[in-house]
Amino acid sequence: MGFGEQVYYAIADEFGKYATTLATGLIIFIVLLYMLDADQWNSVAGALLLDISVLAVVAGFVLLVLLLAYQFPYGMICLFALFNPLWLLTVKLLVYKEKSTRVFVSWLSGPLFTISALIGVIWALWVFADPSHQWNKVARITAASYSQCEPNYELYPDCREQNGSNETCFYFESIGGRDHIVFPEGCSNSCDGVYDDCMNGFILWVGPVLVSMTMFFLSFFCTFFREG
Repeated sequence: MGFGEQVYYAIADEFGKYATTLATGLIIFIVLLYMLDADQWNSVAGALLLDISVLAVVAGFVLLVLLLAYQFPYGMICLFALFNPLWLLTVKLLVYKEKSTRVFVSWLSGPLFTISALIGVIWALWVFADPSHQWNKVARITAASYSQCEPNYELYPDCREQNGSNETCFYFESIGGRDHIVFPEGCSNSCDGVYDDCMNGFILWVGPVLVSMTMFFLSFFCTFFREG
């Protein structure tokens, strides 16, 4: 969680501003391929160039989803759900060429279910091993501040530190090695609601569960390919 969280915030903070530029470039590149009738490049060099172009578009799309992680944090889970079956198909083509796709897919049911269960159990143990790993007010607000999510004062106009400021009236204080939220006089305990719209941190926190569920449903799907 720690390393993945750092990578996520690094991408969101340092490179997220380039998402619009990348999206524009991808659109222009795809339109250019269409105008040049890229699907009709039948020569050896043309086919190679087309394959490289398709790979570039796919890589650009993946990178775009990562750059938009701040706005659409669930995009990374969608990428995992999309590319995990493609990765398994690649393994089949490289390692199990002699086996039919039906047989290979039927093998995956047990391993995928086992991995899904392990991920879920390990995540649950991690959560209950330390209160700081649980999703609570401190974790929610900390994640919101890390992701630079702007507090929404529309429903909480009195929760600003001062008029015209974008800082909240509450703050963190370390007590006994743990962070605690301090609500000074005049700052309501409900002011933490200014971060209710910031779901980035929650998606990261619950990410292993979403991965586990994805692999569980994939294992369930693979059972239909078992030979009778």
